[in-house]
Amino acid sequence: TTAMANMQWVEQAIKMSKDYPNLGIGVHLNMIDGKPLTFQDKFSKKLAIKTILGRFSKNKLKKEFVAQIEKVQNLTKVTHIDTHQHMGVFPNIRWAVIEAAKETGIKKIRLPQERFSEFNQFSQLWKKYLISIFANKTKKTYNQNKLTYPNQFFGIMSTGKFNLDYLEKYLQQTKKEAEIMVHPG
Repeated sequence: TTAMANMQWVEQAIKMSKDYPNLGIGVHLNMIDGKPLTFQDKFSKKLAIKTILGRFSKNKLKKEFVAQIEKVQNLTKVTHIDTHQHMGVFPNIRWAVIEAAKETGIKKIRLPQERFSEFNQFSQLWKKYLISIFANKTKKTYNQNKLTYPNQFFGIMSTGKFNLDYLEKYLQQTKKEAEIMVHPG
């Protein structure tokens, strides 16, 4: 489970999580939706693209990500981080994520490297392909920075189509540990 630190209900969500003491709470680093904690620019996909292209300060983004992690750390123990819409695999954003993790003592992170399987949805194939282009470099960089991640990941291709049948098929293929991404609602 992850929390988006810049959203209005984050404190209430963390309070509710206290009823589940074995639940690991992570931070879902965000630069797409809501308002930043540390600067006036609005979050948007346009801001993400500007950052990838080097037209928005990656140091400014790192400061924002540190603030998001620290906000949740002030509410509960943070076990891991990931990024909204998997933006953390892309250049400059990846750097900001890794540096924020190091500064805040986070060692566990999502690597959205999903393998192909028989239950893939072609509607999400473009997203998986784009992410996979950058995921190998991301994996090498995580390893160089001693960040750990599950060896298997599931969820990109089932976005909007997730059901019990997909989950059962995936679990039959899974070896050791895996991260299974689902969205509420």
